[in-house]
Amino acid sequence: MNILFGLGPNTGPFLIKDSTLVNVESQLLNVQIQSSSILINEGTMSVTIVGALTEMHTRYAEDISVTISLNGVVQDIRGHTVRLVVKENPGDDENILDKEADVATSGLTGTAIWELSESDLDIDAGNYFYEISWNDGEKLRWCGGGMVPVVQSFQRS
Repeated sequence: MNILFGLGPNTGPFLIKDSTLVNVESQLLNVQIQSSSILINEGTMSVTIVGALTEMHTRYAEDISVTISLNGVVQDIRGHTVRLVVKENPGDDENILDKEADVATSGLTGTAIWELSESDLDIDAGNYFYEISWNDGEKLRWCGGGMVPVVQSFQRS
């Protein structure tokens, strides 16, 4: 069984059990239990999402960046792993996209950058689930997730 709790930027609080999305009325502790990994937020981790995570477009190159802070302090994430995973359904074994961010360029200021290529986004239009995790070498933390619409590009259909 896969369970995902979270607060999505566009969806508000949500609970996903296996592949079923259940909206909830109150903010939940961010916890993910999947494939024997348990990711739990500590303190008040705020993640600022900038770029294409509110909407992505099929077969277009897009840049996404997130800034990670923990307990109100921006983290130096150079040398860490910040990963973006996109799936059709949260319980799926197969990832549509699984990409590590560039943390060398702006990691000192807590910013992770993904440069998604046209081939990264060579997927069908629809709603997909994403999650962002951060591993500092000691702890694996779930930073956020939710649903992101992927819109068909009429110029590149």
